[in-house]
Amino acid sequence: RVRPARSSSSSSRVGLTQADYVRHIERLNADLVRAWDAEERVQSLKIAIKCAKGLGDTSVIEFYPSKFVLITEILDTFGRLVYNRIRNRAGAAD
Repeated sequence: RVRPARSSSSSSRVGLTQADYVRHIERLNADLVRAWDAEERVQSLKIAIKCAKGLGDTSVIEFYPSKFVLITEILDTFGRLVYNRIRNRAGAAD
């Protein structure tokens, strides 16, 4: 979990570089897909919720543009997985 380190100045500093932060978010994406493939739907949903909540965190404003893009890609992946599952289950019912 990334938390800004407060300094005596009004700006916040981060203990991680942007590359570290990107790797963390990419790891969440891999965890989401891995959990989905293992049919751990609840775990996949928890990861998606965690990502969605992460969009509300603007404490590291310098990383926010790349964070936004990466997290929305994760949420898009989750949505696509859910859609495909619903479509496949509806097709199986026919």
